[in-house]
Amino acid sequence: MKGEGDYRNITATVRPLRCAVLINENSMHWPDAVAGVISHCSEVWGGRFFLLVPTDGRRIKNKFWELLEAYSPDYIAEYRLTLADLKDSEPERYAEAQSRYCEDLTKVGYTGDLDSAFRTAAGDELLDALEISDELQAELISRLSPFHFNSHAVHEYLSHGNGFGFPFTKMDEIIPFAHKQILRIALPIAIADPLRVRVS
Repeated sequence: MKGEGDYRNITATVRPLRCAVLINENSMHWPDAVAGVISHCSEVWGGRFFLLVPTDGRRIKNKFWELLEAYSPDYIAEYRLTLADLKDSEPERYAEAQSRYCEDLTKVGYTGDLDSAFRTAAGDELLDALEISDELQAELISRLSPFHFNSHAVHEYLSHGNGFGFPFTKMDEIIPFAHKQILRIALPIAIADPLRVRVS
């Protein structure tokens, strides 16, 4: 019926939520993980200040513990690398995987959208398994006191096609209600090889 309201959950805080995102320090694809984390962080309110923390799943190096304790995150997340992360960094490998996958589906008589099926499969195929040990989970809770459920400090799992959910606030959901409309968006300058950037 026209004019009827609807019900929504609203979380009001005096500052944006702070989140630390763990990435696999041993992965050869860690730059893709960094790019994926930055992409998802840019979608949520306060995400520009989120912290990226490399780990092997069993320990975090001392310097990053210093950063974590100074930052004092409210939440801990983990970025899981999938085949979808290679679409831009290794387009040949991605295209080969897509070709094989679509060929296999065609052989078994699949008649649906092959590209869509592959995108879904690529987003589900993990490149490496970063498992956070129970001991590290307990240390994160003990030293940082983030939101946690039972003995799990990490409860937000990000991947190429899966970003932040509740209680994080998506920017595209609040922009239409802003008093001052956004007139311009500045995109960062593309860097061909971020590992060879010189800082002057």
